[in-house]
Amino acid sequence: MLLHFSLAVLKEGPEGPVGATGPQGAPGTPGAPGAPGAPGAPGAGVTTYSAWYTTTAADWVATAPLGQYVAALRYDRAAPGVTQAIIDNGVVMVYMKNWMVFGFPRATETAQLPYMVDLEFLDYYDYVIPAAGTIRHLYKSFDPWGAGNIAGTAFRYILIAGSTAGGRGAQAETLYGGFTKDELKKMSYEEVSAIFNIPEDGSNL
Repeated sequence: MLLHFSLAVLKEGPEGPVGATGPQGAPGTPGAPGAPGAPGAPGAGVTTYSAWYTTTAADWVATAPLGQYVAALRYDRAAPGVTQAIIDNGVVMVYMKNWMVFGFPRATETAQLPYMVDLEFLDYYDYVIPAAGTIRHLYKSFDPWGAGNIAGTAFRYILIAGSTAGGRGAQAETLYGGFTKDELKKMSYEEVSAIFNIPEDGSNL
């Protein structure tokens, strides 16, 4: 006798409920710290500023006569905010107050350098940046005061990072907080301080 078997077709049933979450595994060991990244350049329009610093007679060093000037004095001030990035793509603005005026008390206003104090004797204050991290203050005169006389003159510098806008190549223009360098140079100290929220004293370097 032959036995006949029929094979039932097997169908997949509905998906069962999700199982409970298993216990959390032990934390892995911390990885080695990565190398520190290079410092970034200041962002466009970022402004840093020094506190006012008052010079002493010992700060000023006599230099050789410069051109038509009979004598000159210089004062090198450490300025860590004057980075290569600021030199290459920023603006440095230096101000002074309390300078000596021939026959009069010290000035009370704030002047931007370079500045001619006395047209008769050509008392002239200026600055240069000989290298990153240094501002060199210069005093030149046809009939100069000595270091003891110009001691007490106070200085402050403001640094504004630049950005390029307005086109490409020769058409591009560098802006500093939305202003050109010429526009900033024409502003008073009070105007610059108000625009960039710079307090009367103190530093954010």
